[in-house]
Amino acid sequence: MAPTFIRDIEPFQFIEEMRARVARIWRPKKFDTDIYDGLHYVLIDERGDAIHAIIDESHYPVVTNKMEEGRVYDIFRCHSRENDFPFKVIDHEAHLSFNRMTEFKQVQDSSSPIPQYAFNLLEFSELDDKKEDQIVLIDVYGCVKSIMPESQVFVRNKEKMESKCEITLENLRREDVKITLWGDNARQFDVQAVQNRSPPILAVFTSLRITEFQQRITLSGTNHTCMIVDPQIPQRQEYRNEFSKPGDKVKILAIPFKQATQEELKDRPKKTVSELNMLNPRLYNNKPVCCRAKIARFSTHNSWWYNGCPFCRKQLQQKQNSNEMSCIKHKTQQPLPYYRVYVTIEDGKMKPY
Repeated sequence: MAPTFIRDIEPFQFIEEMRARVARIWRPKKFDTDIYDGLHYVLIDERGDAIHAIIDESHYPVVTNKMEEGRVYDIFRCHSRENDFPFKVIDHEAHLSFNRMTEFKQVQDSSSPIPQYAFNLLEFSELDDKKEDQIVLIDVYGCVKSIMPESQVFVRNKEKMESKCEITLENLRREDVKITLWGDNARQFDVQAVQNRSPPILAVFTSLRITEFQQRITLSGTNHTCMIVDPQIPQRQEYRNEFSKPGDKVKILAIPFKQATQEELKDRPKKTVSELNMLNPRLYNNKPVCCRAKIARFSTHNSWWYNGCPFCRKQLQQKQNSNEMSCIKHKTQQPLPYYRVYVTIEDGKMKPY
């Protein structure tokens, strides 16, 4: 019997034999839990078609002959299921289900015509059009410009603390998009491994949801999100040429100050505005102080934002006869906007501060 091609697979079908490359593998956890959700694959065949395949968690312990990423296999005896997930990893009407009866035989011929990767890549300019009716999770490619390492934030709709990690990606036009990883993905993101690589750091982030925050498109990771560093795709060399300039090294951003929850604030000692006026700023540098007051007015006498150094946050200076900006301490840097807000507060007990 001739092998089945991926484009010919329909839901609820028995596949006797097929040949495919393992484009990627991941072992996710179920959403918002610590429970593993099987072993997942993206498979691609010689026609360039891809499909999502799963070893269910109940079968995972008994399927001992698992496949390896990047290798080509002849796969025998598996079933297809309807691809009815709320968001599809691959745009195919079916996904494959493997169990202990499924057999994987590695193909030793290294000259296989099967492509190495299967991505659903979108340009940054296409994201806005896809956000309203997204069914298929999307992938993006670019240069990693900055990383805010994992930190704990309070998620209001869940009423609990959650891990969060933010990555900024740039395309060839130097447009950027922010990718937010949550939960297990944020905790497992290896910032040190990224730092140890030579720049530029080019990567594909897979299986992302398109969201909007403060009227700007952002991308949110899912439990299927993977980061593939420096994949050999056609646009790689053009990106390497563009991002081999001074200042294109990855910036590790400072973790923002942890915002206290209402419960935590309830028991925290509070100072009046009058008491704030009597504090020595040098003694309280980088020490949080709690005060219940209202904002009387904002002052913009010294401008409300500036181009800052991503390392020390000091204001960058424009180089003469150049578009580059430099920091006294950290030399040429890609500027990041920093905001400075001056406010006058009152608590009704004393004069404004």
